[in-house]
Amino acid sequence: IDFEDALAMAVYKAVGVEKVKWIAEDDHKTCGECKALDGKIFPLGEAPPKAHTNCRCFYIPVKK
Repeated sequence: IDFEDALAMAVYKAVGVEKVKWIAEDDHKTCGECKALDGKIFPLGEAPPKAHTNCRCFYIPVKK
């Protein structure tokens, strides 16, 4: 998980992305912490890490 997120963030930074949005899966397996972060926008360097192993959440770039 950490490697994939680090790679995504590096690519986003390289192409000029400044913010990312947390996207959580919306089903019965999604934890409360991930649900609480769903849809929140963070500056690129301040996005929180995944809270647990096997987390299915991901970040998407936010356009200006």
